[in-house]
Formats: sequence, structure tokens, C-alpha cells
Amino acid sequence: MIKGKLYAEQPCKLDSKLCEDRSVMLFWDQFHPTEVAYKLAAMVLYGGGTQHVSPMNIGQLAELQF
Repeated sequence: MIKGKLYAEQPCKLDSKLCEDRSVMLFWDQFHPTEVAYKLAAMVLYGGGTQHVSPMNIGQLAELQF
């Protein structure tokens, strides 16, 4: 049985029933983020504002000329 607000209260095991549509879940279990979680983190780190990434995001850093 899948439990928890984010369906992540039980650890992933060989007999675990994983979510059918991982595109709508952030975690496989209480420790392992899904592809969606990594995509959201990458979007914030690469293009986010200074409230999340300071003094500049990775996109701005990549555009610096040395």
C-alpha cells in the first residue's frame, strides 16, 4: 500500500508497488526523487531568480566571458 502525502513514506524494495505515472510524483519513496523532481531542480538552478540561486543562476554563469 502506498502511503503519505507525496506517496513517499515507505522505502523502495524489490516488491514495492511503484507509482504508475511517475510524471506526476516527486518521489519514488522517502529517499529517491523522480525525474520530475530533478527536472524542477534543474530549471530553478539553471534559470531561477536570485531568491533561489545567488549571486547568479547556472545559465548566467554559463554565459560569462573570460
